[in-house]
Amino acid sequence: MQQNSARAQAALRAVAGDSHAPGGLREKAVFALGQRRSPENAAYLRGLFDQLGGAGGGENGEAIRQKILFSLSQMRGEGNDKWLMEVASDSKYSVETRKQAIFSAGQAQASTTELIALYPRLGDRSSRDS
Repeated sequence: MQQNSARAQAALRAVAGDSHAPGGLREKAVFALGQRRSPENAAYLRGLFDQLGGAGGGENGEAIRQKILFSLSQMRGEGNDKWLMEVASDSKYSVETRKQAIFSAGQAQASTTELIALYPRLGDRSSRDS
């Protein structure tokens, strides 16, 4: 996690995507990827989020999705703010995931104008309250 080399980043991506690895280890790998801002890491994390599916994936999948949202918000840039708002408005994700995506978009410095424009696209009251 402390190495800033292409090989180390590839190893972290391998652990993060390994469905047989312990959930806690995968979450740590996702967190570490979020600490190294790069287009490759951002694209990988967004792709992994999609692989984990919507409301399915169980408790471990939900925890990893939450960590991915957080990591992308910390990475900033790379189009993450807009991607986070897309997740927030997509009803295939759980309400908790969409609420976390709204919070994460704010942390990723989405503009107030963009966040206001998101409001009418939110289908449930709980997400709108967030």
